[in-house]
Amino acid sequence: ALITEMGFSEYAESGDWTFNYLSLSDKAGNYQTYYRNDLDNVPPDITVTGLGDSTAPTVDNISFSTTNVDTSDPSTRWVDVSFNNLTDDISGISSISINYQSPSRNNYVSAYASVNAPEVLSKSSLTGEMQFNEYAESGDWTFYYMYVSDKAGNSKTYYENDLDNIPPDITVVNGSSDDGASD
Repeated sequence: ALITEMGFSEYAESGDWTFNYLSLSDKAGNYQTYYRNDLDNVPPDITVTGLGDSTAPTVDNISFSTTNVDTSDPSTRWVDVSFNNLTDDISGISSISINYQSPSRNNYVSAYASVNAPEVLSKSSLTGEMQFNEYAESGDWTFYYMYVSDKAGNSKTYYENDLDNIPPDITVVNGSSDDGASD
């Protein structure tokens, strides 16, 4: 018999956890996965009680230091992004990021911020930096998605259709645009 332990975090969702699958492998690299329907004796559900955090954090709004970037000047290639009024219900805010795509949709830029302290349930503002390189494509860079997570591992990805207020475009100008296309 092979015995192993399964751990649940202090924020694990309360309720009955159901067997999903079992994976086995040997030293030769052979691998087999067994699902519920493959087994005669399915392991029983495991009942978990506790704090039960199953909700991702929320963010109220986002603001930008500028929405105009001139990549010919190194001092203007950075955009500070403020994630304002973040809240979480139980385990605390972990991280948030926002991602933008170039006009050709061939390039992406993002800003990221995190909270290292445990159980921070609200934060008036977190700031991340978005950096455009000197060859960034000219034109309007558009919001692609935003991702937020908490210390329990709950996360949510927001796309345009998920938001009432879509973050503004960021206009990039420069003299040496490269959209990745060949001449």
